Amino acid sequence: MSVKTFKRLLMMMVAIMMALVTFTSCDEDEDPRDDPDEIENNGGVAGKRLKIFTENSAANGRISNQESTYNSDGTKKRVDHDDGAYQLFTHNSDGTIATMELYRNNSLHQRYIYSYDANKKPKKGEVTFHSPGEENYSITIDYIFQNGRKIRDEWNFSLGSVIFVVKYEHNYNSNGRRTSTTETHSSLGTRQLTRTYNSDGTLQKVTYPEGYNNSGGRTITYEFTWEDGKTTINEDDFNPY
Repeated sequence: MSVKTFKRLLMMMVAIMMALVTFTSCDEDEDPRDDPDEIENNGGVAGKRLKIFTENSAANGRISNQESTYNSDGTKKRVDHDDGAYQLFTHNSDGTIATMELYRNNSLHQRYIYSYDANKKPKKGEVTFHSPGEENYSITIDYIFQNGRKIRDEWNFSLGSVIFVVKYEHNYNSNGRRTSTTETHSSLGTRQLTRTYNSDGTLQKVTYPEGYNNSGGRTITYEFTWEDGKTTINEDDFNPY
């Protein structure tokens, strides 16, 4: 694999992850703080939903914001990025996400399509690209659940004959709250992503180290601002972090 191709794949992976991370939300359900055994592993609590997602990248000094809006039934309507990009969502009749489309310069850039099991948990995601002049690559995502809890995401990237896999193994505390994720790249190695929470149980921050095998020394943080309101699904089922 050439250095140019490898860098292209890495940039593609980062862009895809950034589009996906704005899914983080919470189920409309009984407040998990009332019973520690019922804490949801979705980054939120009952009656709260994500309003602002903020990326603070120490690598390039940029701070970016993405704002979510919702339909009256609690389904996510769109996410607006401060660089002008935006995401639009469609939903199945049961409230699960059917598609997410990312637009840049008002042109369709990426489309995500999801399929589900009988418990409304995502089984597979497929990403298609609609940007003229871009190289022909594809991504499939497999979601692995055990006893209703997501234990692993597997992202398969391909660019011509070049293929690599990124796996996310999720770690939980005794109350069932996700505390960290081990990311393993098929070529580069592993790195650990960690989570912190607000006192009300909502996700506060994800810390994402740059580089693999403790290289680089720089970090990216994702911070979350919540609002009151209902939402229809556990969107952390999709979130690899």
